[in-house]
Amino acid sequence: MTAICGSEDRTPTDAPCGCGPGTVGPEPQAQERIDAPWTDGVWTTTAGNVPRARTTLGVRDRLGTLRVRSGVGRANYRVPPGLYAVGSPTGDSTVLLSANYKLSFDRLRSATGSSWFRSSW
Repeated sequence: MTAICGSEDRTPTDAPCGCGPGTVGPEPQAQERIDAPWTDGVWTTTAGNVPRARTTLGVRDRLGTLRVRSGVGRANYRVPPGLYAVGSPTGDSTVLLSANYKLSFDRLRSATGSSWFRSSW
Protein backbone atom coordinates (compact mmCIF):
# COMPACT_ATOMS: atom_id res chain seq x y z
CA MET A 1 0.00 0.00 0.00
CA THR A 2 1.36 3.41 -0.98
CA ALA A 3 1.22 6.24 1.53
CA ILE A 4 -0.67 9.35 0.46
CA CYS A 5 0.85 12.81 0.83
CA GLY A 6 0.04 14.12 4.30
CA SER A 7 -1.10 10.74 5.63
CA GLU A 8 0.02 9.31 8.96
CA ASP A 9 2.50 7.01 7.20
CA ARG A 10 4.29 9.83 5.42
CA THR A 11 5.34 13.32 6.40
CA PRO A 12 4.93 16.11 3.86
CA THR A 13 8.72 16.57 3.63
CA ASP A 14 9.29 13.15 2.06
CA ALA A 15 6.19 13.21 -0.14
CA PRO A 16 6.82 12.44 -3.82
CA CYS A 17 4.83 15.49 -4.88
CA GLY A 18 7.44 17.78 -3.29
CA CYS A 19 5.01 19.49 -0.96
CA GLY A 20 6.33 20.35 2.43
CA PRO A 21 6.89 23.21 4.83
CA GLY A 22 7.71 26.40 2.97
CA THR A 23 7.44 24.80 -0.48
CA VAL A 24 5.46 27.00 -2.81
CA GLY A 25 6.84 26.12 -6.22
CA PRO A 26 9.92 26.45 -8.35
CA GLU A 27 12.19 29.43 -7.89
CA PRO A 28 11.17 32.19 -10.36
CA GLN A 29 13.58 32.60 -13.24
CA ALA A 30 14.43 36.02 -14.68
CA GLN A 31 13.71 36.37 -18.38
CA GLU A 32 16.51 37.19 -20.72
CA ARG A 33 16.21 39.93 -23.29
CA ILE A 34 13.63 39.14 -25.96
CA ASP A 35 14.64 40.32 -29.40
CA ALA A 36 11.26 41.26 -30.79
CA PRO A 37 10.22 44.47 -32.53
CA TRP A 38 7.71 45.22 -29.75
CA THR A 39 10.36 45.25 -26.98
CA ASP A 40 12.48 48.16 -25.86
CA GLY A 41 15.38 46.67 -23.90
CA VAL A 42 15.09 45.41 -20.35
CA TRP A 43 14.13 46.81 -16.95
CA THR A 44 16.56 45.80 -14.21
CA THR A 45 15.03 44.64 -10.92
CA THR A 46 16.37 42.90 -7.83
CA ALA A 47 15.00 39.62 -9.25
CA GLY A 48 16.79 40.11 -12.58
CA ASN A 49 16.13 41.67 -15.95
CA VAL A 50 12.55 42.02 -17.20
CA PRO A 51 11.84 42.73 -20.89
CA ARG A 52 10.28 46.15 -21.46
CA ALA A 53 7.37 46.34 -23.93
CA ARG A 54 6.85 49.36 -26.17
CA THR A 55 3.53 51.14 -25.81
CA THR A 56 3.26 52.24 -29.43
CA LEU A 57 2.39 49.83 -32.20
CA GLY A 58 4.80 49.73 -35.10
CA VAL A 59 4.27 48.93 -38.75
CA ARG A 60 5.09 45.23 -38.17
CA ASP A 61 2.48 45.09 -35.38
CA ARG A 62 -0.19 46.58 -37.61
CA LEU A 63 0.69 44.33 -40.56
CA GLY A 64 0.64 41.30 -38.24
CA THR A 65 -2.82 42.32 -37.05
CA LEU A 66 -4.09 42.53 -40.62
CA ARG A 67 -2.52 39.17 -41.44
CA VAL A 68 -4.10 37.26 -38.53
CA ARG A 69 -7.44 39.04 -38.92
CA SER A 70 -7.40 37.64 -42.45
CA GLY A 71 -6.96 34.16 -40.99
CA VAL A 72 -3.27 33.64 -41.82
CA GLY A 73 -1.14 32.30 -38.97
CA ARG A 74 -3.66 32.95 -36.18
CA ALA A 75 -2.52 30.00 -34.05
CA ASN A 76 1.10 31.14 -34.04
CA TYR A 77 0.61 34.85 -33.28
CA ARG A 78 1.81 34.69 -29.69
CA VAL A 79 3.90 36.45 -27.09
CA PRO A 80 6.26 34.37 -24.92
CA PRO A 81 4.62 34.01 -21.48
CA GLY A 82 6.21 35.95 -18.65
CA LEU A 83 6.48 39.29 -16.92
CA TYR A 84 6.96 42.44 -18.99
CA ALA A 85 7.61 46.00 -17.87
CA VAL A 86 5.94 49.09 -19.32
CA GLY A 87 7.57 52.41 -18.59
CA SER A 88 9.54 52.51 -15.32
CA PRO A 89 7.59 50.32 -12.87
CA THR A 90 8.38 49.91 -9.19
CA GLY A 91 7.34 47.32 -6.62
CA ASP A 92 4.16 49.35 -6.00
CA SER A 93 3.15 49.61 -9.68
CA THR A 94 -0.04 48.13 -11.04
CA VAL A 95 0.11 44.60 -12.48
CA LEU A 96 -1.88 44.12 -15.69
CA LEU A 97 -2.70 40.63 -16.99
CA SER A 98 -3.13 39.49 -20.55
CA ALA A 99 -3.25 36.28 -22.53
CA ASN A 100 -0.23 35.37 -24.61
CA TYR A 101 -2.18 35.98 -27.84
CA LYS A 102 -0.43 38.92 -29.48
CA LEU A 103 -3.62 40.76 -30.49
CA SER A 104 -4.70 40.93 -26.84
CA PHE A 105 -1.19 41.87 -25.75
CA ASP A 106 -0.97 44.64 -28.39
CA ARG A 107 -4.31 46.06 -27.30
CA LEU A 108 -3.20 46.16 -23.66
CA ARG A 109 0.23 47.66 -24.30
CA SER A 110 -1.13 50.36 -26.63
CA ALA A 111 -3.74 51.31 -24.00
CA THR A 112 -1.05 51.71 -21.33
CA GLY A 113 0.77 54.37 -23.35
CA SER A 114 -2.15 56.78 -23.18
CA SER A 115 -3.40 56.07 -19.67
CA TRP A 116 -2.33 56.32 -16.05
CA PHE A 117 -0.86 52.79 -16.29
CA ARG A 118 2.28 54.15 -18.00
CA SER A 119 4.50 52.44 -15.44
CA SER A 120 3.17 48.95 -14.84
CA TRP A 121 4.03 45.28 -15.01
